[in-house]
Amino acid sequence: MEGHIRFGSLAHYMSIEDEARRDENEGASLFSHGDGLLINNISQNVSGNLEGYTFVSQVKTGEIFISCFSRALNPELWNKFSALFCVEITKIGIFIEKIRVSLPSDSTVYFRRVQYYDRDDNPTPRWAVPEVIASSKLNLYSQEEESRLLFSTTDALRFENVDLCLRHKSVQHSPIKPASPFFNLNIGDIQHICTLHQR
Repeated sequence: MEGHIRFGSLAHYMSIEDEARRDENEGASLFSHGDGLLINNISQNVSGNLEGYTFVSQVKTGEIFISCFSRALNPELWNKFSALFCVEITKIGIFIEKIRVSLPSDSTVYFRRVQYYDRDDNPTPRWAVPEVIASSKLNLYSQEEESRLLFSTTDALRFENVDLCLRHKSVQHSPIKPASPFFNLNIGDIQHICTLHQR
């Protein structure tokens, strides 16, 4: 095992053709309650429901790259991803450090467990923190028990560096394919910190 690792941009995973790996909501924090959003107009002292709308906080998906790992080793995931091999990382600390020192020196790097949530969960503080958004997914993916290594060489992971909008359910979200979907990294030999499983 020579230690070649491919990171994919969040934008790549929003538009990838492989349905098992595609998530059109990658890099987005979603919040809606019931069939809409409760809006309070403080200046006019009135409240109302915006039916069919979702509050969306989106990171710079073309500038944040991720590598995904699962904490589970089970037949369901083997089948879902049509996997022939699985690399078990036995010394996670050494593995992460090898990645850190191999990335460009100006990289901002995080290793995080994915947080799973429902659309009506309180979005604070998730909506304002790009590294949290980039490591969050809706609960329908919770069986993957995922952790992520993510990095950016820009300010994409800076606090509140997000795009905000109210999106109506009738609007088709069309992810833009990234100019650079991958970042390839060689961290050197990893045989001493991994176990290879073959189906």
